[in-house]
Amino acid sequence: MSGHLLLVLVVLLGTALALAVVVGLVAASRTAGEPPGTVDVARAPAAYRHARRHAGVVAVVAWAALLVVALTGPVLAAHGRWQGVLLGSIPAAAGLAFLLVGAVGERTWPRPDGTVRRAPLRPRRVADVAPPALRRLTWAWTGGLALATLAFGATAGPDGRSVALTYAAGHSAAAGPYPGWTYGVPLTLAALLVLGAGEGVLRLVTARPVVAATTQDDDARLRRASARRLLAGTQLVLGGTLAGVLGAGGAALRSVGRAHEYAADGVAYSLGAPWVVAAGTAALVAGLAVGVTALVVAARALHRAARDAGAPVVPVPVPVPRLP
Repeated sequence: MSGHLLLVLVVLLGTALALAVVVGLVAASRTAGEPPGTVDVARAPAAYRHARRHAGVVAVVAWAALLVVALTGPVLAAHGRWQGVLLGSIPAAAGLAFLLVGAVGERTWPRPDGTVRRAPLRPRRVADVAPPALRRLTWAWTGGLALATLAFGATAGPDGRSVALTYAAGHSAAAGPYPGWTYGVPLTLAALLVLGAGEGVLRLVTARPVVAATTQDDDARLRRASARRLLAGTQLVLGGTLAGVLGAGGAALRSVGRAHEYAADGVAYSLGAPWVVAAGTAALVAGLAVGVTALVVAARALHRAARDAGAPVVPVPVPVPRLP
């Protein structure tokens, strides 16, 4: 591994992840700062309450499926040659389970009954339903993972699983597991699959039937709640994958760069590369920042979705003063 490649690694990852974390913080702040618009569940139309319950059940089952896969995955992937790839793919597998439940929930969305149906005059788009900041963050985590794969793959050893550093006098050191091509390519493909599946379910949310006996604003609020829940889980698993890759790469870089003791002709030598250790530390810190940001954004998005999924706004009568 040359110093030039490592410098490219640090610059690429540092720039991309700084931008991604900034987008995540903006998404969290916007999610927290939006005003509530839902009150008085008891006075909501029956069709709205039914659709709201349906969305709530789907959300609970989807998050339960995500947790089950995330918790049982390490046990199932604990052995075998491809253990590292399987362990790294657990967030993506959990995300696909989450999205599968969401897709089933959208396909079984309550259909309006009666002979009169409503439809918007203007075609509805995904951009009208999905919060822009959350959607951009989901794409940003995937882009960051692709850059991490490129950087770590370019600096990995011939086996694509470890990183080696050659010192003076022919001495060398190696460490792994390192997310080179062997690990990075499958994980990136899995992340792209999750991203594509998430976009597909967002289109199901956009195209689902209008809730009967509700205004367009109330129906749009339910769609936004579903989109927020969907994106909360999708960006969480993608951010978790990126955080894991950065953590593994950073740990390997710190290990290969720290001082190693050698003896030759009765003389002890201590060889190390502090700049490699610094790069590994930066990758670890970046992974921690990505993981924390993804968790905070998911919590904020779910909180806002719960408010969006409330009952329609009921106008409050304004008292009119009587004339004498």
